[in-house]
Amino acid sequence: MAAKVNILQHHIGSSVIWLDEADSTNNIAKHLCERGACDDGAVICAHYQYAGRGQGENKWEAAKDLNLTVSIVLFPHNLHAQEQVKINLALSLGVHEFVSAYANGQASIKWPNDIYAGDKKIAGLLIENSLQGEFIRQSICGIGMNINQTHFTSSNATSLAQLTGANYELKSLLKLLINCLQRSINKMYMQDLGALIAAYEQVMYRKGLQTRFLIDKEPEEGIPMGINEEGSLRVQTGKTVTNFSNKEITWLQ
Repeated sequence: MAAKVNILQHHIGSSVIWLDEADSTNNIAKHLCERGACDDGAVICAHYQYAGRGQGENKWEAAKDLNLTVSIVLFPHNLHAQEQVKINLALSLGVHEFVSAYANGQASIKWPNDIYAGDKKIAGLLIENSLQGEFIRQSICGIGMNINQTHFTSSNATSLAQLTGANYELKSLLKLLINCLQRSINKMYMQDLGALIAAYEQVMYRKGLQTRFLIDKEPEEGIPMGINEEGSLRVQTGKTVTNFSNKEITWLQ
């Protein structure tokens, strides 16, 4: 059963801080939280993020004043440590909802939390949770989204401008993104884990399709089948379905 809480406790955008530049908005958010200077639902944005991070050792490329580089601070209410996956699912679904408005039916979530338009990455999330006992004390959710940038060092990247041919005002888009995230966080509390997993799997990149992975440092083909309750990727190879954590498998396709 989902916890019975007031879904309005998290007000995403309770405060919005715009910085001219930052190494990483997640780092700034951490420093503010350590000083007790961050509200629940606070949003930290940077016009230029010069050391943005992705999953693992990955870096996030973002030209100045062309994209959204944002961190959301949440102080989850009665959310157990083993329920961390719900934050990832909910926020991934929120960003996916936003991108879907521009992607002409091509938006999907590439496990664990990249947002794709077709076969190219348009947004990514980096979620860092801090625990207090058996509960999540704080969650800092970094979001990098390609908006007006049209030239990338990676051939695997795209942007809203490339998808639509339009140019966007970043602060207006941020308000729309916040609305999507607010709805997704509300659902996180209102729905059980099974419902969140079902919604995630419905828009999951390459679900049910033969896909190339790197497993145990060896190239291998498998079929992404969905995720389990811990958020691990379920991959069918032959007649066997195996669960993989993010450190155990790498997409090659």
